[in-house]
Amino acid sequence: MFLSVYKTTLKNLFRSLLFWLVIALLIGSSLYEAFSGGSGYYSDELGEMIWDTDPRYVLVEATYVKDAINNCSYTMLYAMPLMAIVSTFLILSRDYSDGFYEIERAGGRRTLHYLTGRLSALLTVNFIAILLTVFMMSITYVFTRGGVSDMPIGEFWADLIPRTLRNVICVTWPPVAMFVCFTYMLGSLFKNGWVAAMGSSVYVLVNFVFNARLQFRIPEWYGKYLEPTPDTVFYYFYYYDYYEAEKFEEFLENRGTSFSLMLTSIGWIVGMALIYSLVSYFRIRRREV
Repeated sequence: MFLSVYKTTLKNLFRSLLFWLVIALLIGSSLYEAFSGGSGYYSDELGEMIWDTDPRYVLVEATYVKDAINNCSYTMLYAMPLMAIVSTFLILSRDYSDGFYEIERAGGRRTLHYLTGRLSALLTVNFIAILLTVFMMSITYVFTRGGVSDMPIGEFWADLIPRTLRNVICVTWPPVAMFVCFTYMLGSLFKNGWVAAMGSSVYVLVNFVFNARLQFRIPEWYGKYLEPTPDTVFYYFYYYDYYEAEKFEEFLENRGTSFSLMLTSIGWIVGMALIYSLVSYFRIRRREV
């Protein structure tokens, strides 16, 4: 049953126009950010600021490393959470009308297979989406700035691939999974995809307003533990594998994070996703219609 549910869920997603529209939003907003940039440095020789949209701009390795992690933070500001919410909504919106669950249950299939099949399909699609998006943003930014100074192309690819995988898996993937599981739980509890989407979207809206308009008013506890990309995780990987060990530890101390805090934050997010999934399991198990 797991495979049949998994494949059916993927088919339902790929056949939806709304799914492709939210993919377009994710890609479009990400490319816009990569092209527009926003960083720069002051040139003593020229006596002016050189922005990263200027042909004279020189991209150094430290800026490339920061951009790689900032891409994760930007996609999690609103575009990727909306992708997770909308994709889950599309599955929930048909959950009580397509009769698929009733057919499978009549055949003696287990609730666990039904739930894991659907969640696995949603998590697969969203993981590929965030991985390709962040990877595309880094490539676009670097190559539109003429490459990384003093870094051969082979060395660049050897650094970019593991760095992107590490950043996505550790920084963005846990909160994406949490958004999917939380939205699915709301849909299971209220038997309504719209309620699930609106409930999850409130969190996205609050986070967007905090970061885009009221960043100076963000409570420290919110930034450290409740943001989609918590500071304790974000700053741990900010200069990961770039600084020497001593300087890296000094940077972590200045940013108020550490290896243990990073693991605790990731564990907290993953743990909440598992709890949401467990609630969904018991709700579906008691489902009558």
